[in-house]
Amino acid sequence: MKPSVILYKTLPDDLLHRLEEHFSVTQVKNLRPETVSQHAEAFAQAEGLLGSSEKVDAALLEKMPKLRATSTVSVGYDRHGRGRCVERAQDFADAYADRANRNRRRYGDGAGAEHRASGG
Repeated sequence: MKPSVILYKTLPDDLLHRLEEHFSVTQVKNLRPETVSQHAEAFAQAEGLLGSSEKVDAALLEKMPKLRATSTVSVGYDRHGRGRCVERAQDFADAYADRANRNRRRYGDGAGAEHRASGG
C-alpha cells in the first residue's frame, strides 16, 4: 500500500502523475476547516502534506496524527506551524529549517522560486 498524501495545490499533470506513482494522492482545493472536515478520513490517514499559500497550523496538525512530512511548493516556510512541528518531531523541524535556510542562502529571501521549479 502506498503512503497517502494530501495535495492542496494544483500541479501540472506530469508532476501529479509522478507523485501518484509513489503515493496515494488526495487533492483538495484548500486547507479551510470545512474542506478538512469534508475529507476528514483522508487527513487522518495522510502521512504527507504538500501545497502552498495555505496556513498549516496546530489545529490542522492535530487532525493529522500520522503526518510524517509537510512541504511547501513555494519560497519559505512561514505559513507552516513550525512551533507545533517542533513539538511533534524535533528532527523533522530541524531538517525542515535547515533546508529552508540552505534555500534562503542559495536564492535569497523571496527570490528564486522559478529557479527551484526548473531545477536551477
